[in-house]
Amino acid sequence: MKINIWYEERHHALAYPREDRSIYLGINTNINCIEDWCPNGRSWIDPHKIGLYLGKIIFENNKKGIAIPQYIPSDIDNGKLESEIEKIYPLWLDAINKDYEPFKFPPNLSRPPYPHERFPIHNTEVKFLCKRSKENITLNKEQIISYFTELHSKNTKSIKDYMDSIHKHHGIIAYLLNNHLYESLMEQGLMDSKDNGYPRITPLTRNTIYTTWEEKLLAIEYAKKDRGFQIPITYTEERFYAFLIYTLHHFLLVHDQGEVFNENPSMLFNRGAYRGYIEKDQNKPRKQKKPQEQKKSKEQYQPYRPPSDQVFYEDYFFMFKVSDYIHSEIYEDEGWSLEKAKKDYYYQRKSHEDLHTYAKIIRPIHPSKDNPPKGWTKEMMKKLELKFE
Repeated sequence: MKINIWYEERHHALAYPREDRSIYLGINTNINCIEDWCPNGRSWIDPHKIGLYLGKIIFENNKKGIAIPQYIPSDIDNGKLESEIEKIYPLWLDAINKDYEPFKFPPNLSRPPYPHERFPIHNTEVKFLCKRSKENITLNKEQIISYFTELHSKNTKSIKDYMDSIHKHHGIIAYLLNNHLYESLMEQGLMDSKDNGYPRITPLTRNTIYTTWEEKLLAIEYAKKDRGFQIPITYTEERFYAFLIYTLHHFLLVHDQGEVFNENPSMLFNRGAYRGYIEKDQNKPRKQKKPQEQKKSKEQYQPYRPPSDQVFYEDYFFMFKVSDYIHSEIYEDEGWSLEKAKKDYYYQRKSHEDLHTYAKIIRPIHPSKDNPPKGWTKEMMKKLELKFE
């Protein structure tokens, strides 16, 4: 579908010129869906966590010919979730490997290892049990249904609320942090007006001063209450598409993975979670991307795979990439950046006109361990927090 916005040429420079402009959304969990993911002496560990498809965003032209994003959530009602659960491998939780011994570099290595170097990984060097056993908790149907129902509900609602806000304001609400705002905070004693005895705002600072993240967060919270510091990034602005992509970057499925759900409308989980899917699919001819979709950033990291590996497991487990929706060269060259704050995440475009423009990034929401889904205990929820060191 062609996206017809006023800055059409600029938009095409940002977005891949593909016919399908849908934005596919998903979320990963920390639940295992592979019976045995042990490295067994290989130099890598295959992906092994199950993910849930959350739907897609399409663009529809309004009466003025302006492309408006519309969210279509995935459907888990009317027994669909129960039906898909019957098709997947058993799901199980991590457990600490009692025989775990941290990986040690070869003693004859007289220098620090290079980033590209790979060494055999033995099963005892994996922190968690990598093969399902009696020591692992295997989820029953009730637990699976309750967990994924809540995961789906919380995240589709969050995305829908965000899209409703965009429709209400005819764009993405962002917060403009400038000297006028900082002066207001200083006058109220909420920010220091001097740095090492010198005024922080002078004619030389123009429209910017150095601030800490705590001060930026303070300014954003202040801006939320004062419409004078709120600016809508409207549908017709060239940066709207980029802001939309970045504010949803936690959910952005690799485009090819998202298209699978168009071809298989009943699917809800990543392909690798379905019984026999990898084995059945690995001998099929791989889909060739269009030349313009094969373009990669010079800096983009390519995961290592030995030539003898016939199964590309990355195709079957969710991956999330901003660069699948915006040319990485463009947002890197123009200084697009994601900055992390303690309480929340905000996006900042570091170009001349938008140096202090922040928009809230929508984050994944997982069921709370303090209020576990039906059939879960707090101890089970804690196992979802286990991570590799």
